[in-house]
Amino acid sequence: MDSSRFVPAHAVDRPDLRRELDVSLVRTLTVLVAGAGAGKSVLLTQWADSHPEVRLVWIDLEVDDADFGHFLQHFLSALEDVAPGIAGIASPETLSRVGITDSLADAIVDQLRAAGEFTVIFDDIHHLADAGNVLDVAGLIGKFPSNVHVITSSRVDLPLPRSRARLRNEVHEIRQAQLAFTVEQTAELLRRVTKLDLDGASIRALVERTEGWPAGLLLAAVTLRTHPEPSTFIAEFSGSDRLVAEYLSNEVLATLSDEDRNGALELSILDRMSLPLVAEVSSAPALLALLARLQRDSRFVIPLDDHQEWFRFHHLFRDLLRVRARSENAAAENRILTEAAEWHLRQGDSATAIEYLLRAGRWERAAQSILAHGSSVFEQGEMAKLIGWIRRIPQSFRADSVDLLLLHGILTGMDGHAADSENLLRTAASHPKATLGQSACALSFLADLAQWRPHPQASIDCAERALDALDRLGDGPTPHLLQLTDTHSLTAVALIAGGRAHFLAGNFEQARDWLERGLSSQGARYSVWRISALGSLALAEAWCGETLRAIECADEALAVAETTEMYVHPATADAFLARALIAFDAGDADQSEFELQEARARVEANERLQLLWVAHGLSVRLRFAQSHPHIQAPPPGVPPPVVADLLLAVRARELRLDGSPGAAVRTLSERPSHSSSVLFELGAAKLSLGHSSEAREVQQSLAQLPDADDPLPRIRRLLLGAWLSTTSGRTAQTDSLVFQALSVADQYNLISVFSDSGPEITTRIAALGAPSLPAIAGTVLRQAAGRTHTSANSMPTDPLTEREMEVLVLLPTRFSNRELAARYFVSVNTIKSHMSHIYRKLDVTNRNAAIKRANELGLLE
Repeated sequence: MDSSRFVPAHAVDRPDLRRELDVSLVRTLTVLVAGAGAGKSVLLTQWADSHPEVRLVWIDLEVDDADFGHFLQHFLSALEDVAPGIAGIASPETLSRVGITDSLADAIVDQLRAAGEFTVIFDDIHHLADAGNVLDVAGLIGKFPSNVHVITSSRVDLPLPRSRARLRNEVHEIRQAQLAFTVEQTAELLRRVTKLDLDGASIRALVERTEGWPAGLLLAAVTLRTHPEPSTFIAEFSGSDRLVAEYLSNEVLATLSDEDRNGALELSILDRMSLPLVAEVSSAPALLALLARLQRDSRFVIPLDDHQEWFRFHHLFRDLLRVRARSENAAAENRILTEAAEWHLRQGDSATAIEYLLRAGRWERAAQSILAHGSSVFEQGEMAKLIGWIRRIPQSFRADSVDLLLLHGILTGMDGHAADSENLLRTAASHPKATLGQSACALSFLADLAQWRPHPQASIDCAERALDALDRLGDGPTPHLLQLTDTHSLTAVALIAGGRAHFLAGNFEQARDWLERGLSSQGARYSVWRISALGSLALAEAWCGETLRAIECADEALAVAETTEMYVHPATADAFLARALIAFDAGDADQSEFELQEARARVEANERLQLLWVAHGLSVRLRFAQSHPHIQAPPPGVPPPVVADLLLAVRARELRLDGSPGAAVRTLSERPSHSSSVLFELGAAKLSLGHSSEAREVQQSLAQLPDADDPLPRIRRLLLGAWLSTTSGRTAQTDSLVFQALSVADQYNLISVFSDSGPEITTRIAALGAPSLPAIAGTVLRQAAGRTHTSANSMPTDPLTEREMEVLVLLPTRFSNRELAARYFVSVNTIKSHMSHIYRKLDVTNRNAAIKRANELGLLE
């Protein structure tokens, strides 16, 4: 056990509770839940001391652990003793994320499984609750292997993985009532602290008034030690826990000499105390003796290391002292905080220094320190802490600092809050004090919001303006923020962002040009930018059927990510989307589904809405190929043009293959597009209607597209030409064009494009005979034979929402609308609204028809 934990001299041994804790050696999870001052940490320390044979990892959680990066680093570092090398799992990029991904959790569990049997204590785990990190920690604890035993202590009930474990009898709980002192234990405590022999009635009265609360009893004992009339004190002692703590703390404070009291008030302003620091900021004499006396007399001074160089006050006592110090001399508090901050800066502890400067209201100095030292905090993965610091500076001050606006905007964007980021960055770009370098920085990161904002053209415009500004800037200065805003980095950001935006806009040639330039730029040496550029280029190439180049880029992106320990970083999402598309086009639906799930996990990590749409579009295409009638609800907002084209093509194909080419033409006419997939569907629908001349015009339009020579547009043009030749009776030309299409497909392993075309094409391939065709023909025919298409009339154009599906499933029960409303705790009008949406989406007019249609679709299975 870490020797920096101490058992106070007055602590009463509690063998019954130690035996309770012994159960933790055979249980998965042991939970201590009790309020502040209940003696949880003391009990755990006593238990640990009684089991020197147990391999123990003790994790003291603090307020700073509410920041996910700080917690993960703290947690993995603590595990190093039992699992050497485990801290290496957490790279700076991993720490900058929010939440524990399945991949990271699996890597941690694998290391722990090989570490042998040991026990982990999470002391004060409630510090994670406010930031929501406790849910991630709960999920991780739930995955721990059987060789790891967990003990948690907390002031409040937390959503730890107990329900399932309780059913298996693997959890043990110790509650506040069990931690309460008995009369006998109270008598022992009072004897140790007061050296008085109090009568049994007084002791029982004190236990009754404190309800056995250990901290309250200790506070009472400290006061009793010097109180002239102990029985009077006990008789007058009453009130809630908060009032009791306040009353007793006042009594403790009143027992100090004026000199000690003033020294304690000054010391309480500091979160942690050391003699060099105290000598720097305090005018109270004999502070070493004061600290020693306060610790010896149980006046709530706690050593933080085994050398007893650092101390802190017990939080309850410290809070009382701070209230007094602030009311008596607020100027002294600000002076001490400022002097302590400068001392910590000289020691290289910028995080503590910034906290003190913010508490002191020294906004300008705090801003300077954040800008100068923020990169070290960012690199440690504590992005939330950095954002929190900036937000604590008043808006009026932040609005006047361009660099602070830029840093806030960049971090907020990285955290997935695109709208807030855009507002901040646009304010910085147009700020009257903004230099050309600062404007270029703002424009580059505005462009970088391409995967979050709904309109890619806005990002293209920002990228072009950023590059123009950087060109005009030349060797001029740029802001020094997070080591990511030098000229080379900003150039890479603007080029990669512009390439991504061009892809989302459906401008594939421009996308590839911008991304290739971004990759070759000097700034792309930074791993995040390189992974992003490679993944986005892979996606653009895959979209056009350039699978060989797409595979090369995606594999390189993931290889760089693995080398830099960023495999689960959101930047890898584009590469996984590219791999999902490549697998689908190759006819491997299972692999495509797997890659799509990997991509979604990374996209959702920082809510990149436009990539969510890309994932949704691929999912729709995959479900259509599998004849799956239920498609997940789309993301909010409108899709980017590249996804809108994909969805339009799928819908038109669905109608055409169902025998409704006229409906397909009408659907396509609602949103004209120059996408090769949409144009092919328009030509195919025209041919299905017998409009050969109009189909020929569409084929000519296909030949004029900027990406006409890319594999997929080329195959689509050849197949449309083959179909046209068939209608004209030119069989030889048909066979020649089909052969050419198959030859291109064979080179790039493109299979699904043929089954997407429909039976007119695949029937002709079958008639040609396999021996005379490229090897891919057999695979094309096998996939086409395995595909069946759900009727367009039966597949809802507008998918049912999750709640609508829940209501639909209950329709056969014949629950009334009122009963359904009661079941879901909503109004009857809300249920009627759900029913109306269900009827519309299923194209029915009543409940019976809805049940029949849902059965036909398999939605009630």
